[in-house]
Amino acid sequence: MKSNSSLKTDKKKKSVSELFRATLGFDFIFSYLNGCKTPLCIEINGDDSGLMAVESIPMGDITEDERGRVRTRMIHTEERLALSAYAESLDPVSQSEARKEAWAKARSVPGFVHAFRNPPFIREIASKDKRLQQDFIPPANRPRFFRDGESPLSSTGFWICKPISGRKGKGIKILSNEEFASSFLENHLRDGYIAQELIKASGADRALSDMKENPAALRLLIDFIYFEDNSIEEVFAFAYQRVSPLSVKEQSATSFKEKLHVVNFATGAKAAAASESEFKAAHKVALKVIDNIAKQIAEVK
Repeated sequence: MKSNSSLKTDKKKKSVSELFRATLGFDFIFSYLNGCKTPLCIEINGDDSGLMAVESIPMGDITEDERGRVRTRMIHTEERLALSAYAESLDPVSQSEARKEAWAKARSVPGFVHAFRNPPFIREIASKDKRLQQDFIPPANRPRFFRDGESPLSSTGFWICKPISGRKGKGIKILSNEEFASSFLENHLRDGYIAQELIKASGADRALSDMKENPAALRLLIDFIYFEDNSIEEVFAFAYQRVSPLSVKEQSATSFKEKLHVVNFATGAKAAAASESEFKAAHKVALKVIDNIAKQIAEVK
């Protein structure tokens, strides 16, 4: 895994102008496509992305230096802590609207001291409308997503439908091709959702021995500065795996249900260290995505 010292470069000596700086959280699954284990970027998140679950990775699976770097990177701003505490204090039932508004206000301010505040264009594709981010992910490294006029038949028989501005897996629906035709197309569910083909995720290399074949989702967080010569200074980069608690036997019994294929901590996932090969494969795709985003920003400027 790369360290801070190996990532930093001195651009001042080159006098290269900065194009933009940003923080992006990439969510990946690995799947065997044509016999090859392929990283698929299923979502791009913004500067509010976190790594707090790294604390639950077993001792010894990552170095104390790595754990310390993550702890430093995850220091919250005082403003965010205060607003979050107020939102959490509100009753989730009787004051549900007030609670929603309070959380929205909390999320509108910087979450982490050391994260970069993303420029408006990145906030748009990462937080407001996830449909916009699809064209920045290399086609070979993303599940097919539904576009109007294309076939509504998923090659796997199922679609995963996600709110365009959703968070933490909330509101995700998994639909068969038949359900997709009726719920997504005819009932206009697509107005607020993005639909991707549901592709089975493979396991994590460094999961616990009895969980190695359980579906996993990798989170890769990168704080970076992008320069006008198309070079990138990575100030921080780290990845870890989230592993489903459901076994292979339970996968068969559960079939295509949300609790199996939506792998996050709300569904009981366990944190595991990312292997070097998993990190490198996902990181390579993430840099391609960043390059594609940079081209769009450069055109706008």
